[in-house]
Amino acid sequence: MRYKAIFKDKSHYSLFGEEYFTDKRVFWASHQSNLIGFSSNVCKKGRPIKILDSVNQNEILFSSDKEFDDWYTKNQSRDFDFGFSDLTNESEIINETKIRMNQILNFLKDELSKLEKSSLDPWRIDGGYKELEKKLIVAQNSIEVIESRNSEFSKSDTFKQIKKGFKIPQDIKIDSYNIVAFSKQAHEKLDQSKLIELCKSNINQIIEQKKQQKYNTM
Repeated sequence: MRYKAIFKDKSHYSLFGEEYFTDKRVFWASHQSNLIGFSSNVCKKGRPIKILDSVNQNEILFSSDKEFDDWYTKNQSRDFDFGFSDLTNESEIINETKIRMNQILNFLKDELSKLEKSSLDPWRIDGGYKELEKKLIVAQNSIEVIESRNSEFSKSDTFKQIKKGFKIPQDIKIDSYNIVAFSKQAHEKLDQSKLIELCKSNINQIIEQKKQQKYNTM
C-alpha cells in the first residue's frame, strides 16, 4: 500500500494508491472495503495528523480537518463519511441519526425496486452493498463513541430505540446471513428472491422502529 495515515494516538492505517485501485474491478472492491475500515478508524480517533507517502518518500502534515479532507477527496474518494462522533448536543445527535436512518431506508427501497423490476445482475452487487455497509458501521461506531463520552445517553429511551434501529440490518438474517453478508457472496449464490425478502424485512422493521422512536419522543 502506498499511504500510511498516522493518528494522534500514534496508531496508523494503510491506504491504497491510485495506481492500485484504478487497475482492476477486484482491486477497486478491495479499495472500497479498505475505506470502510478507514472511516471506522477516523470515526473513533478523529482525522489523521499526517500521511506518509511511500512512493514519493515524503510526509504530508495536516493543520486542519479541511486540509485532510481535501487530500482525501483528491487521493482516495470524493464520497466520504467519517460519522458524527464529534457531536455532543443530544438533539443534534438524534436529528443526525434520523437523517442517516432515512438514508439507509432509501437505499433499501431503491434496491428493492431494482430487484423487483429486473433480473438480477450479480456484477452490480459484486463485492456487496458497500454503501449500506459503510453507513451502518459508521453510525454504530459514532453511537459507541458518543456513549463512551457521556453514559447518560445510554439511559435515554430515544437513544435506545436509535441503537436498535441501526442493528436491524445486522440482526435480520436468511440462511445465517444478514443483508450485507449475503450481498458479499459469490455470484452463483446471490439469490434474487432472498435479496428481495431481506430488503422487505429490513424496510418493514426499520419503519416500525421509526414509529416506536417517534412514540417515545412524544
